[in-house]
Amino acid sequence: MNLIMIVSNNNKSNLFWDILNNCDFFSEELNHKPIIVNEKHFRELPTKNKKRRHIVVSPNLKSEDSNVLIFENNSKLLSRLELMTEEVYIICDREMYHYYLPYVHTIYLIDFKGDDNKLVVDNQKFSGEALIENNIYKMIKYRREI
Repeated sequence: MNLIMIVSNNNKSNLFWDILNNCDFFSEELNHKPIIVNEKHFRELPTKNKKRRHIVVSPNLKSEDSNVLIFENNSKLLSRLELMTEEVYIICDREMYHYYLPYVHTIYLIDFKGDDNKLVVDNQKFSGEALIENNIYKMIKYRREI
């Protein structure tokens, strides 16, 4: 299992998707790798890339699109992920962050400025480096220490 997590410290999903779509690294990576999202993030996707597999965690969502895989809950998805060898991106909220944190090797945290509701990454387990910083957000890449 090769999981990479992209998470925001708040619920500004429209800004979150704008950043992901306008950042060269993510647009290239996310166009060719499967992404895991919850139902809320899936519905908020500005566009559904037909070349990419969307893996959605939702007890309610139905889809006939062959590029959309739906799992009823995180534990069922995790069982499937354990069989996969390719890189998979998790674009997530806090709940999914905490669930998948033990399994990820890389975290990209989009830290919106002025938001007091910050996610904390354990510096004992991950080392971080700032990749991008502007007046709206800072993006930090964390890698798991082995």
